[in-house]
Amino acid sequence: MLTDEYPKRVTDIKGTPYQLVKLIGEGGQGAVFSTTDQRTAVKLIRANSLEATQLSSRIERIAHLPLWDYSLARPVIPLEPGEHFVGYVMDFLAGMVPILQLMLPPISDDPQAFPAWYVTETGGLRRRLVLLAKAAETLSALHSLGLVLGDPSPANILVSDDPSVDAAWIIDPDNIGVPLRDKEDGIPFGTPVASSFFTATYAAPELMRGSPVSSLTDVYAFAQIACHTLLTVHPFIGDLVSAGEPDLELPRAFAGEYPWICDEDDASNRTSRGYPAEIVLTSLLRQLSQRTFGGGRSEGRNFPLNRPGIATWAQALFGAADLTMPCKNCGATFYAINEDPDLMNACPWCDTKRGPFALLQIRRWIPALGERALQEPVYDMRPGLKPGFVVVPETPIVITRRIAYGEDGVTHPGSADTPLLELHYDGRAILSKPLQNSCDFWAAFDLAGTEVMDLSQSVELTIEKGGWLHFGSREKNHRVAQVVRPQGVRSSK
Repeated sequence: MLTDEYPKRVTDIKGTPYQLVKLIGEGGQGAVFSTTDQRTAVKLIRANSLEATQLSSRIERIAHLPLWDYSLARPVIPLEPGEHFVGYVMDFLAGMVPILQLMLPPISDDPQAFPAWYVTETGGLRRRLVLLAKAAETLSALHSLGLVLGDPSPANILVSDDPSVDAAWIIDPDNIGVPLRDKEDGIPFGTPVASSFFTATYAAPELMRGSPVSSLTDVYAFAQIACHTLLTVHPFIGDLVSAGEPDLELPRAFAGEYPWICDEDDASNRTSRGYPAEIVLTSLLRQLSQRTFGGGRSEGRNFPLNRPGIATWAQALFGAADLTMPCKNCGATFYAINEDPDLMNACPWCDTKRGPFALLQIRRWIPALGERALQEPVYDMRPGLKPGFVVVPETPIVITRRIAYGEDGVTHPGSADTPLLELHYDGRAILSKPLQNSCDFWAAFDLAGTEVMDLSQSVELTIEKGGWLHFGSREKNHRVAQVVRPQGVRSSK
């Protein structure tokens, strides 16, 4: 809905008119609107925040950056300056809403309102993990080019309005650029310096003290958005902060003066609100959050260099999604693998006993090692990551190029999530169904590889007998998924 504060119609510098339809997101710098042309959106910036000539030059330079293979809105053309606003037109996909809508539960006395909203209306845990992982990959693509977004916020990360779709886009690209450097370093030709605008509720503490934006401030903002989306409570607004005077305590919390709500070393700001961390955060996601928000000298709240990188967040979120399974009663997704066995034997939403599942551990097949070919687990080149696991429930799951070949959305935009193989567990064995004719996949039923089957046909792998699904030629190094028995899992029968 538009308000009288904003115009209802704008024109770009070439004279093309745009009718503004709906306010998509609003921040301290301006607001983003959908238009009657569903392929475009318009950002309006308050006139005193940026001169029109500067904006026009900046948009032109950003539009020429090699970024548009990713899920990132491209700035198209500046607007003709108005009396109170300047702005620009950007690419847009219809049917998108700010990720903020996945953070704010409904206020209701009905005890079923929250589960209905979290699970049905907004897609549940697995969808949140995948959406956040895709947004993290887009940020990772920026960082890999030496660029920063500058102002990650819940208003400029858009997700599909349809809870069955896992699309995530980053809009509001006018802040993109290289981090501010010393004058003698110079600035790459044609690349703007990142604008130091930020959203106070998600900004890194050093931004509050006047430091410029960087990839590390991007990570801090994203990590807060991720935790807020999963926990449905801001990671620094615990009960201690909530009980205080908002005008005094909130700025202090956002400036890093309070511990985060799940701090391992300081429980003074725990929260009684939101969804429990042990149910929505894997142990790895909790570790990354502590390394980002913790107040110790080896942690990132006050020491930015100790924050994990955005690519590490992306892989951890995708890995967490691979550990989820659906409830056969209410359809909610939850972690089949959990440090607490009591949390992995029933659905946390309806307490229905979980269905059966099998577990695959992603490892590396190295033919030159002979008998030791399967002894080397897959470690990505990024430090601190554990071997990947994939839960195979009764409901079919898809093995993508991301899982089979280790591709990601940064190095292989548009293809990492290509489906290759469908798997499901019938309570006795993992059954496979090929989705691509060209897959060079095969199954082995013993370590020596003497019992081999081509995965162009259905193959059964049981937990009792074991087995390996190979994703590549027998002569070359490749990934392999080994059937393993989950530790601490009680029988569901």
